[in-house]
Amino acid sequence: MSRIDWRDIEEDPITYTRGISYTGGDWVQWTPTLTGSTTSPTGYTSNGYYTIILGMAVVTAHIVVGASWSAGSGFYAIPAPVNPAPMSPGYVNYAGSGYLYDASTDDPYTFHVQANATGNVLNLIATGTQSAVTGTYPFTFAVNDRIHFKAEYPIL
Repeated sequence: MSRIDWRDIEEDPITYTRGISYTGGDWVQWTPTLTGSTTSPTGYTSNGYYTIILGMAVVTAHIVVGASWSAGSGFYAIPAPVNPAPMSPGYVNYAGSGYLYDASTDDPYTFHVQANATGNVLNLIATGTQSAVTGTYPFTFAVNDRIHFKAEYPIL
């Protein structure tokens, strides 16, 4: 099995959504903002795209940690570019998945994305442990580490 080359994703983020068949709107560029539940991280670059297809938002995000990185604190989330539709109480809207890339070890970690209508955010949840992604979990983020994901969720 070959490893994903993250440079390919960054150079052509639309290809990251391969396999999606749609007839819908154009892709809109947006700038994802990484937030922490206590304090938000700083010192990263980000880009992303989204489109609306038949009442569903399709979203990609790419974040790269820079030299001036400060991890912030608390659970990481990204404000959604389009507000997710509310779910019934007690239910979670699984919206997609992605990779956290630890540049120091050349290791990818998987996570899933939850669309949270209460805060209009996309929560990042580590696969396996079901624990929220933080600046130190599942690894300590440092320069050149990356967050990439694709999510699809119903909108208001």
